[in-house]
Amino acid sequence: MGEQMIAISRVKNKLLIFIVGFSLLSARGFDAIGKVPADPGFDRVFELRRMGLQGFFSVSNGYRDVSAHIGPLFTLFFPLRFSAVILSLTTLMAVAVMSMLIFDVVLTERGSAMIAAFSALIFILTPAYSESTIGNYGSLKWPLFVLLAVMYSSDKYLDAHRKIAFAVALIAGLSNPFALIAIPRQLRRLLKLRNQHSNLASVVLFGSVVEVATWFQSGNSSHVYSDMVYKPWPGMGLFWFWIWCSPVVMSTIVLFSLLIVWRNRTDEIIYAGWLALSALVLWVLMYWEAGIKDSTAVATCTLSSIALLLAVHSIRPNQFQRFLFACAVGSFALLSIPWFSAGWYLTETPNWRSEIVRLQFDCENLNVQSGEVLIQTTHIEFTCAEISDWG
Repeated sequence: MGEQMIAISRVKNKLLIFIVGFSLLSARGFDAIGKVPADPGFDRVFELRRMGLQGFFSVSNGYRDVSAHIGPLFTLFFPLRFSAVILSLTTLMAVAVMSMLIFDVVLTERGSAMIAAFSALIFILTPAYSESTIGNYGSLKWPLFVLLAVMYSSDKYLDAHRKIAFAVALIAGLSNPFALIAIPRQLRRLLKLRNQHSNLASVVLFGSVVEVATWFQSGNSSHVYSDMVYKPWPGMGLFWFWIWCSPVVMSTIVLFSLLIVWRNRTDEIIYAGWLALSALVLWVLMYWEAGIKDSTAVATCTLSSIALLLAVHSIRPNQFQRFLFACAVGSFALLSIPWFSAGWYLTETPNWRSEIVRLQFDCENLNVQSGEVLIQTTHIEFTCAEISDWG
């Protein structure tokens, strides 16, 4: 009876985390709902509309990004003019589900509902979300990467929820070429072939091999972005310095703390150390591949912040450690306030439904054969036949 009550309480807590997470995410992305995402555009919607389910596995940015096709898949069941709203809502719901799973993983690993809830809030309130992910359905791979790292660094959770871990590994592995390389604990498990979790790690390996092979075959090699910036620029503000520097600072603090208590180390501090190492490795890879970029910072900032939270909670902190933790939390909270809502990059774009209605009017009254929606420096072109069939 007692175990049943605990299970019910856990379900209620997870449901509460989902509701709170979805509410906060919706508040952050409210101005972007129904707008046209500036990046990467609606190319994946077209792929699915024109190619059917085959378009779900099409190559984007040089590699297959399955996570970016989840939202477009749902748009197939609705008229074209509702695509932006469907994409926004599926993105927000997906991230809210991930926050709920992070809560569940940390709760399983640490046994503290408060620390698990704080970890989920860190995941939801990461300042870097405002510029790229909230309202941008193409960036789900970065929060998904955080979930993969948090989940696959916890043996306790993998023991209890292998099916969920398998599904997350499969989707993440087919969404990001770095899914295996940037999670050090996966490599360690694969080297230990008799490890009970090596088969789960092999799922990530499979996805990574497919991604890397597709990536290099596409001719894009490692560098996807043409506007990479590696050094601070004039007027670079606190937000950009924070998302660039804080993962390195926080991860280093965690790893240094682990070395200090190495003789008396616990499973809790080791778990935090794996997350910090994942954040640090990913930071190096992403800095090399993309430079100073907000979308990749979603993963590095979140992982390093959660690692720091767990590290401080796992040891009895002295005054200096409390001071470092207070500074980290303070900077996180301070930056979350001005960058709480979605940035101009996502909000100062056309209203998708209005644009489709305009194109329908032009096709019906101006005797044109096609029309386009302008999105900053790019455009999306439809034929009137497509607008008629899909609209």
